[in-house]
Amino acid sequence: MEELTVAEIRSLDGANIFLLGPAIKLQVQAPGSAAQAETIADDLLVPAIRSLHRLLDLPEPTFATRLRTFVRDETPTFEIIVAFTWEWRSCAEGIAAAAVAAANAGLADRRFDLAAAAEDLDHALATDRAEDDRPRFVRDAARRIPLVGITGTNGKTTTTRCLAHILANAGEWVGMANTTGVWIGGERVLDGDYTGPQGARRVLEDASVEVAVLETARGGILLRGIAYESNDVGVVTNISADHLGLQGIDTLAQLADVKALIVRLTRPTGTAVLNADDPLVLGMAAVTAAPVILFGRAPDSPAIRAHLAAGGSAVLADAGAIVLESADEYTPIIALADVPLTFGGRAAHMIENALAATAAAIGLGVPLGTIAAGLISFRSSPEQNFGRLHVFAIRAPECTFIVDYAHNEAGLDHLLRFGASYVGPGGRLLAIIGTAGDRPDNVLRGIGRLAGEQAAQVWIRETEHFLRGRTQPELNALVAAGVAEGRGSASDVPIVPDELAAIEVALAAARPGDAIVMMCFEQQAEVLAVLAQRGALVGG
Repeated sequence: MEELTVAEIRSLDGANIFLLGPAIKLQVQAPGSAAQAETIADDLLVPAIRSLHRLLDLPEPTFATRLRTFVRDETPTFEIIVAFTWEWRSCAEGIAAAAVAAANAGLADRRFDLAAAAEDLDHALATDRAEDDRPRFVRDAARRIPLVGITGTNGKTTTTRCLAHILANAGEWVGMANTTGVWIGGERVLDGDYTGPQGARRVLEDASVEVAVLETARGGILLRGIAYESNDVGVVTNISADHLGLQGIDTLAQLADVKALIVRLTRPTGTAVLNADDPLVLGMAAVTAAPVILFGRAPDSPAIRAHLAAGGSAVLADAGAIVLESADEYTPIIALADVPLTFGGRAAHMIENALAATAAAIGLGVPLGTIAAGLISFRSSPEQNFGRLHVFAIRAPECTFIVDYAHNEAGLDHLLRFGASYVGPGGRLLAIIGTAGDRPDNVLRGIGRLAGEQAAQVWIRETEHFLRGRTQPELNALVAAGVAEGRGSASDVPIVPDELAAIEVALAAARPGDAIVMMCFEQQAEVLAVLAQRGALVGG
């Protein structure tokens, strides 16, 4: 058969979807069948890796193997992923490459000298040891503070910020990592997206931090692994279609497996916080060793009732309040009307974020009165929750302009429904939409379809920095096709070059009573400044 082709050799510094600790990911492909793939993995690749470790006097590795088959250019093809534990980076990557060479030699009935390969790797091993190039992984023995890991598709950043605020309000010196940076005690020390292991390590290595709140994104998990061995509270907000088709994650079930790693790492003495209204998240209760606190907006759902009957607890939106319920207790915490983040209860997705933050705080042992005080003082303002659901009352024309980081179908659906609640008498819902080009075609059309179904006028906002392999006309055409599907008829959809231009175009078309919603993630600071000049920030 043909030689194995290396698709990827990647060193993962932390827990990952293959092993709950640092791993080398070796991914190879070749034309062939599933049976051939299994034989090659079990009889060639794994034995070669094990033998090289023995020859180099390295600890016996632990393995995880995954196989899949697919058709490429009408040819049946298999893919093998072998993940194994590692101690020294370049040596371990060299072991993976040497194992592929040994396997290819075996497939061709050629001799391969593993001892000679090990001698060649000695130099890499010596260099690694001299440079101490080992996994940058925070083990439990080295972690001295409570740690909360927060993941999901939408709501991660808001939940992270809200929880950090509650803890800071309780007197804790909080280290927080999220999509906008790393914050130590309320001061930003790193600017940028730090939802991967680099941000987590910066927080955990700071001697001043008393509790860590870490937003954890899909990309960091897949590309570098999670930076720590365990967390005390693991939170999963929801699962919906986003970034599918990237890094080998093609389905919602696969995406859920990635996100579930957060609660797989939750200590048995900790707390897993799961969204009872999302079946994929609810199912993660089966893979965590920790007690589960559910949260949800449907207090009488069968899942909630069964969980409570089994002795569990839940944080719920019920009768206009956030409540903590168990089988024999029902404790109101705060009225939703008193939680600015929920906009008086009209922002359904923000209610979920407040519930998740509340449950996480309970998992850390924060008193309910302290949690309520934190929720009262946390607002969806640019100062406390930058870029997430900001509402402006525009003076002329008298309309409402809402901007949000919405960047996928679920986020846009929440934004459109929320915007509709601000439409005044005789007013219309208007929408400015746009997203990154690395979304699949059906997602781009889906974004357009949602806007076409719910908004009276739609503008497509172009992107300068997030085309990610697409051309702008291709991206525009896919979104516009979705708008036409949503409207049920073909029609032109106006195109605007960027987010600032979109503001002017939309306000020029607006009438009194209109509500304008905008998917905004590229020029957020500039957009907020312009809108503040045109009106007043309200709510939240």
